[in-house]
Amino acid sequence: MYSEFRLLNAINAKEAKKAINHVLEHNPLFLNKVTGSLFIILKSLKEQDREFLFDKTPDELIIDLYVQIKDKYYDFQDVTRYKLKLK
Repeated sequence: MYSEFRLLNAINAKEAKKAINHVLEHNPLFLNKVTGSLFIILKSLKEQDREFLFDKTPDELIIDLYVQIKDKYYDFQDVTRYKLKLK
């Protein structure tokens, strides 16, 4: 199973917020592996409420969440590509 979802790149907190919102809108399969408390809260909120929470959250936490999502994204891609090569 190969996902067509592409994670947006981010180099600062503003772009990380945009990328996290993009991930939450598309809800790809690898999100099941992300277990951060901030992510769980964001996942349960609507988009306008997410923006409010993003504004109140320190940039370091947002960047850390983005890095966690990015790690799970690349792990998922590696596993699915490896499985496709085995077939």
